[in-house]
Amino acid sequence: MFLLCFVFTFFFGHIASRTANVDDLSDIFDPFPSSKTYRSFLDDLDSVFNPLLNVLELQEEEELGPVISPHRESNNKVETNNSETNTGPCDDRCGLSYSNRVVGGQNADIGMFPGYVGIKIRTLIGEIRCGGALIKTRYIITAAHCFHSQNILFATLFFAYSDYTNPSLTGEEQTMVITKKNVIMHENFDKTIWKNDIALIHLERPVTFTDKLIPMCLASGKENLDKVPVIVAGFGTVSKGGHSSNTLRYTRLLTIPNEQCSAWPHMKYVREETICAGAKDRDSCQGDSGGPLMLQSSGGRTIQVGIVSWGIGCADNSHPGVYVRVANYSKWIQDNTADDSCSPFVQDAVRARNIRLRSRNKKIV
Repeated sequence: MFLLCFVFTFFFGHIASRTANVDDLSDIFDPFPSSKTYRSFLDDLDSVFNPLLNVLELQEEEELGPVISPHRESNNKVETNNSETNTGPCDDRCGLSYSNRVVGGQNADIGMFPGYVGIKIRTLIGEIRCGGALIKTRYIITAAHCFHSQNILFATLFFAYSDYTNPSLTGEEQTMVITKKNVIMHENFDKTIWKNDIALIHLERPVTFTDKLIPMCLASGKENLDKVPVIVAGFGTVSKGGHSSNTLRYTRLLTIPNEQCSAWPHMKYVREETICAGAKDRDSCQGDSGGPLMLQSSGGRTIQVGIVSWGIGCADNSHPGVYVRVANYSKWIQDNTADDSCSPFVQDAVRARNIRLRSRNKKIV
């Protein structure tokens, strides 16, 4: 799903159904032998993670939160209030979608991730694909390394797109062209060690939120995101070295504690402000860079907790993917988007999902 973004990121594999005993994940994580490879970790995790996804699917069917009706008129547009006194949410529908479930590695339904922004960057030597998330009427959050090149001519932003080849699929697709002067790079971004890989795109004109174009909620605070089911989406390549996808794709992963992740070979750049995530045969990949790593809350909202940053290989089960931890940059984001005083942040993102999932009183996680 992703083109040459000079990152080594990841693939969206099919999640096959299987029968297995569902054990407490602590059996997989604790105690964790230092000699255990990532590949053997995935083998152990696989027998637990797939049944966990089945529980998530059932739970989402039983606990349908506020989901936008696909039958609402598309011209019911909601302008956000950008007055200086507006310090509340940028839109009370942030993170809501037209779809109730995210279960496998496949094409995203129309409106499943209405805050996702596709980014095509034209350079002197070709095209780079990245992703991002709309967080305010004038701001998109993405990865700094997407705009690191000195050869960038311009970039085209794609709002509310599920399919690049069908620009009228939702009827509310929008595009916008920007240049590098619209990009606010983190002042301490260091590509050599993948540090502070975060950037904002400042739009010259505001985006109008609609039923199919809704801002992403961002996680705030120092919440514990270890061993949490998450979602990643993008238009990147569907296999290592493969072609980019014209349709938005997604899959579920599981976050991995940083102390475990950093112990594996070639993962020394994992630090407090990053998140590791992976699953067997599933990953993000080239061209997904800058896109959101998301958590689904029990209230039906999709909350961004990370940004696709870097990895080694592409779903080859040798290394997990690494993501920027959004909550660690909440002050930087607010300081650099202060001209739009609404807040994209929500509190207690993990607690909202009740991560200790239960199925008929049996503890899963």
